[in-house]
Amino acid sequence: MTTQFIPSDIVYRGKIAKELDETLFVEASAGTGKTTSLVQRMVNLVASGRAVIGSIAAITFTEAAAAELRDRARQGLEQAANDPDRSEAERLRCSQAVDGLGQAYFQTLHSFASALLHERPLEAGLPPGFETTDAIAAELRFDAAWNDWLRRQLEGDTDIAPHLTMALALGMTVKNLRDVAKAFHLNYDELYGVEFRDVLLSSENASQPQQQAVAALVNGLETILDYCQKPEAQDKLYVYINARLLVSRQLTEENPEPLEVCQRINEILPFKPGNVGSRANWSIPPKEVRDHLLEIGAAVRSVTLPPILRELQKFVLDYARARRETDGRAEFQDLLVWAHELLRDNIEVRDHFRRRFTHLLIDESQDTDPLQAEIAMFLAEALDAGVEPAPRPRDWNEITAEKGKLFVVGDPKQSIYRFRRADVNQMYELLDRMGGEKVKVELNQNFRSQEPVTAWVNFLFDKWLGEGEKDDEGHIQAAYPPAGMVAKWQADTPHQYKPRVWALADEVDDGNMESVREVESEDIARLLHHITRSPWQVLDQESDNDAGECYRPATYADICILMPRRTGLRQLELALEDASIPYRLESAS
Repeated sequence: MTTQFIPSDIVYRGKIAKELDETLFVEASAGTGKTTSLVQRMVNLVASGRAVIGSIAAITFTEAAAAELRDRARQGLEQAANDPDRSEAERLRCSQAVDGLGQAYFQTLHSFASALLHERPLEAGLPPGFETTDAIAAELRFDAAWNDWLRRQLEGDTDIAPHLTMALALGMTVKNLRDVAKAFHLNYDELYGVEFRDVLLSSENASQPQQQAVAALVNGLETILDYCQKPEAQDKLYVYINARLLVSRQLTEENPEPLEVCQRINEILPFKPGNVGSRANWSIPPKEVRDHLLEIGAAVRSVTLPPILRELQKFVLDYARARRETDGRAEFQDLLVWAHELLRDNIEVRDHFRRRFTHLLIDESQDTDPLQAEIAMFLAEALDAGVEPAPRPRDWNEITAEKGKLFVVGDPKQSIYRFRRADVNQMYELLDRMGGEKVKVELNQNFRSQEPVTAWVNFLFDKWLGEGEKDDEGHIQAAYPPAGMVAKWQADTPHQYKPRVWALADEVDDGNMESVREVESEDIARLLHHITRSPWQVLDQESDNDAGECYRPATYADICILMPRRTGLRQLELALEDASIPYRLESAS
């Protein structure tokens, strides 16, 4: 007689599968079957008659994940359509859903946003049949626009020409400028309404940036020297600062040509006082004096920045406006921005899609752009039936989600795409808007790894992640759940070499890396011989697991070597060949 396995989080899995009229936010660790739970909920929504397949939007992060989700949805619906334990009506609904799966919305967020825009292009200010530019073409188009802008600034008599000249003379490079422009471009929706104010450091008659910079130097250095209580003592730090003050005053008196001013400021900056100064001669510690010098250097350079940033802001926003109004060519980020603006500003369109999609199932919510949360809330907006609403909110924070319409799955511990604007803080904000802890369920039953692995991960991550404190930038660090991950497989065998986590060696802090990699590769080759000859034990996936955990001797085909980079690959290949160990490269990249 076999005993059916019962997951440790069975109560939460029951909520996901059965409480179909409740809004749920699922925090699921790796290997816990979250996609399986999402598919089960979708199948039950269809089977119960709460939704038809075309009214469900299932959104995930990548095209591959969306394709897999569609395949698993088809499998789940087909199984339900042939499940004798379901009623005839439920089986019929699932069978019809299989036939209509081609019209279902299993998409990435960008594809979903594109579908909304293509259905209502005129309301979004777009020409019908607008195109989406792929990433490479978008990069080339941006480079062309950027090069044209830069040429006009460097060759023409523009307002920022003197600021740009000074910035380049003080160490800014064209690459620095492009990096700022690129960052603005990728986040252009956050530039609306932003002000870059001039730095108020100049004297009243300093109209040019060079004059402002000199005035900032003089004022700053004079202020610092006031901290010296014994200037007559010829304190070395005082002498260093005073010499640079004299040069700065001389610039004020001579008022040379702008380019010469920049060259002479460059001789003064950056401040690198080699002398520490005597503590007895200063009213503040000499270290603080040196910190003030660094602040002055930054302030002098910053004089040039606001006008340049304003022009870069204008360039980026004009470029975005041209893509929308003139070219009719969307980049991937445009799809999110324009769909968000359409739902935010056009109530008729918002209600059209709000009625169209009865349920939103969002997977991998930790990895997507923060605009996802706002789009989801606009589509899930709750309205009292039969009541003409007051002016509708344009701020997603003022919207309450319709009960049961949102189902969100994610794992803050796997949030790794901050460079693509993903931010675990946004995930927690969405949780708050959905109802906070009362709508949250946690899955921690791991079906992928054995107990020695989960125990090791729990030990490390509990120490590294802890209770979720904020970092230096104010971002919330994902917390590690107190219970950690719970393994299904317990490595239940008395064998000497049963599954466990092994450490081959300590980290190497110094030494020749070529030699280190060679020794490491030889050690790995010896270990592989030991694994197959001892032999180590591995879980037999082909056995009847309901009868208990069955183990068999390991073979080379059970072993996978993961490498953080390709640097040591050749040494490893040579070691495996010398040891006559068969191998293959699963991926050259």
